[in-house]
Amino acid sequence: MFTVGQFARICNVSTKALRHYDEIGLFQPAAVGPDNQYRYYEPGQIKLMRRVLFLRDLGVGLETIGELMRSGALADPARLEAVLSAQAASVSMEIASHQDLLSRIQNTVAEMRREGAMPDMTDQPVVVKEVPEVQVVGVRRTIAMKDINQLFPEAARKMRARPAGPPMSLYYDTEFDPEHVDVEVLFPVTARGERTLPGRTVASVVHVGPYDAVSPVYAKIFAWVNENKRRVVGPPREIYLVGPESGKSPAEYVTEMQLPIE
Repeated sequence: MFTVGQFARICNVSTKALRHYDEIGLFQPAAVGPDNQYRYYEPGQIKLMRRVLFLRDLGVGLETIGELMRSGALADPARLEAVLSAQAASVSMEIASHQDLLSRIQNTVAEMRREGAMPDMTDQPVVVKEVPEVQVVGVRRTIAMKDINQLFPEAARKMRARPAGPPMSLYYDTEFDPEHVDVEVLFPVTARGERTLPGRTVASVVHVGPYDAVSPVYAKIFAWVNENKRRVVGPPREIYLVGPESGKSPAEYVTEMQLPIE
């Protein structure tokens, strides 16, 4: 058998990564010395580790790789195709986000040179309406705001059929920190959901434009709630009516912000 140092050199991976994979139960050595606690690996594990590293190089998360290993699907072409397709969708969203950021920077510079003013993003009215309960599947994480798009492919993999409506995010933090956001990404389904999202009375505003230009919209909806002496009784919801999957530019995205109110 190979020592951890030898195995690391053979597979071109750090010994620190091997120890971490062992600690989280992702990839464990074939044996551990009873006296010295050294890790030892068999030649047959080389191919498996190379598959793990290949997926990591493509940006697939350790949790997803662990699921593939536990289900014996790490060499299943159909399952791998589904995972990599989801990863490709996530990368496409990230690229679109960066392209949108570049475009907004360029447009802002051009507008400041021309007029020295910013566009008004708060022209949509606040509407009070009832939203029905719906069965959902999804994932909840504490994550940086800029990385939330990574959760959508993970949530989508839980669906057994096409979603029953557009995806959404729920934000649970009472104190907002963009680097540590407690967020749940959900897809509505017609049956066999993980849980039921309750129906609510909501104050709603529809925003047309990129995701990172929603601050004035939140300012408007929170101001409306305060002015009308209404009480928020649930986490804010964002419903992504038109997003990157539509093929449209970020300027054409349509997002509904909902605040559940008493």
